[in-house]
Amino acid sequence: MRARSARRTEASRKSRPRRWVGRGHRLQVSITPDLERLLQTSQPDEHNLLQDALATILIQTIDILEHRTIELREHTQLITASGPIVINPVLYRKVAYDPVNDFAPVSQITCYQYAVVVRDASPIRSLQDLVATAKANPGTVSYGSTGIGGGGHLAGVLFEQLSGAKLIHVPYKGGAAVWSDLLGGQLTFTFEALVTAAPMMKSGKLRAFAITGAQRSPTLPQLPTLAEVGFKGYDITQFQGMLAPAKTDPAIVEKLYRELAKIGKSPDVMKRLGEDGGNELIMNSPAEFASLIKADLALYGKLIKDANITSD
Repeated sequence: MRARSARRTEASRKSRPRRWVGRGHRLQVSITPDLERLLQTSQPDEHNLLQDALATILIQTIDILEHRTIELREHTQLITASGPIVINPVLYRKVAYDPVNDFAPVSQITCYQYAVVVRDASPIRSLQDLVATAKANPGTVSYGSTGIGGGGHLAGVLFEQLSGAKLIHVPYKGGAAVWSDLLGGQLTFTFEALVTAAPMMKSGKLRAFAITGAQRSPTLPQLPTLAEVGFKGYDITQFQGMLAPAKTDPAIVEKLYRELAKIGKSPDVMKRLGEDGGNELIMNSPAEFASLIKADLALYGKLIKDANITSD
């Protein structure tokens, strides 16, 4: 009994995401060891383990050091949000990896959007009202984000470019401070992920004008897109996706993708990542995910360059 217990403890330890912490910029990832080993069997229990591992991994955030080489061993996959892959490489002067050549995209697992929100007591009643106020009173309309170069900041940069309004960006160290100042009236508005915006809209603390993606979200289908309300070409979303080491056998990449596509249809995963997490499940192909990464790198690279944003 003691030997079996020790084996279970060791297996549990190996299956948990590993954590690296160091100085420098943060790369938010979660590492899942040897998922391919699970895929080589078709036993229902192991398939369920993989489902649970995926659902658990995607709701964890692990900080690891960007300024050390990331060595993904064979049969080790990386699940990450879009920032480390498509924003950091064009924001920072140097990162320790190449987002295109060091990884083999497996699948974009989810997509999430931002809502443009104001506090309920705000006198601003529409996006056109917001833009008109910013143009009539330069230096008075502000929005907060969780940091320079983050998704919320760049959403504001694109809004400035398409609207012609000059906005004040106020970076914070965390979302709680943004909410505090927005609700307190120190900020005019912000771009907030739907998973956190929706409950505050329901409670009457916030009003939302639009969402940032090209299509309406199943989470809040009543909200129009920014493009629908006059800001043609506006489209900013974030992803969570799986990547493998660059030299991974294409057959293994394809097998991982097919398995992920099956998992995405699981009611438990759909609830945890979709309904509860405010995400849209995508599960696209390796080629489609690779194209998205390149397109997002170009989008954010241009935004950052045009706005002269630096990480310093």
